Amino acid sequence: MTMQTRTLQVLLGSVMLAISLNSLAECAIKIQNAWIREGPPTATVLAAYLEVENLTNTTLKLIGTESPSFERVEIHRTEMKNGIATMHRYDSVILAPNSQVIFSPGDYHLMLIGPKGPLHAGDTVKLELTFDGGSTIPVTATVRKAPPHNQ
Repeated sequence: MTMQTRTLQVLLGSVMLAISLNSLAECAIKIQNAWIREGPPTATVLAAYLEVENLTNTTLKLIGTESPSFERVEIHRTEMKNGIATMHRYDSVILAPNSQVIFSPGDYHLMLIGPKGPLHAGDTVKLELTFDGGSTIPVTATVRKAPPHNQ
């Protein structure tokens, strides 16, 4: 076997392993109801919400997110203390075995910072969630109008 053939085999094996890991992550993690709250055309920060379900018997950790539509994406959580809401940035979110974390207004959410263009209700945005171990899952979020304040 030539060195070139062996190098090609190793490269092909690495690609297949990466594909397998991502496929495994997609089977082990269910993501649904991804949406982004529509903001004014000049908004510099928006928020995304979704449901992330760990379908395994193992603890998983969401360690990052990104989107080509924004300069950066951060994980945040709104917390109430003494009647005052404060927002904190998190480096990761733990998903206990066979559990779900809901990113919703007033709780965990994704801060979408520096939109690269205005977004309107009905538009879709690509996000990518990265989990501990390097697996990634693509997500499509739909932009929605904000519900009335009394809901």
